[in-house]
Amino acid sequence: LWIGTARGLDRFDRDRKQFVQYRIGSLNFPSDQRNSINQIQEDRLGQLWLATMNGLHRFNPRTGTFKSYFNDTANSASLSDNLVSQVHVDRSNILWVGTWYGGLNRFDPQTEKFTCYRHDAGDPKSLSADRVFSIHEDRSGALWIGVMGGGINKFDRKTQKFLHIQSQPAQKNT
Repeated sequence: LWIGTARGLDRFDRDRKQFVQYRIGSLNFPSDQRNSINQIQEDRLGQLWLATMNGLHRFNPRTGTFKSYFNDTANSASLSDNLVSQVHVDRSNILWVGTWYGGLNRFDPQTEKFTCYRHDAGDPKSLSADRVFSIHEDRSGALWIGVMGGGINKFDRKTQKFLHIQSQPAQKNT
């Protein structure tokens, strides 16, 4: 049982009936909110991906080690924002990373490069807003992105474009 907390990553050891704590990098101070984990996802290799208040982190449970990914303004293939809100591993083992201010990132574990999708006011088929709060893949493989202030976006993987779905307050649900 893995639990993300405000202080890092904990695993419940059922045999010993106690928690084992793992701290990301050198951030070992309980009051340091950069350890705060927003979401955990496991990939096909059994590695855990952690969405945190300070970057994206991959944890290997077999070795007990972390690899961290951060925004690097000099590298366009880096994570777009260090405040990571969501992480989703799709059925192709591609990682989708939602951020608070940097839009949606596609991370390829083979190349370790990020592709960023952001809102562009001049492109009606771009992400509708840059604050990503949810990522979901449906049964057909469609990717749905919930954003603050922009409704829901359906991502078309072939065209790399988004369909915007906004609520219509004047219409009643039937």
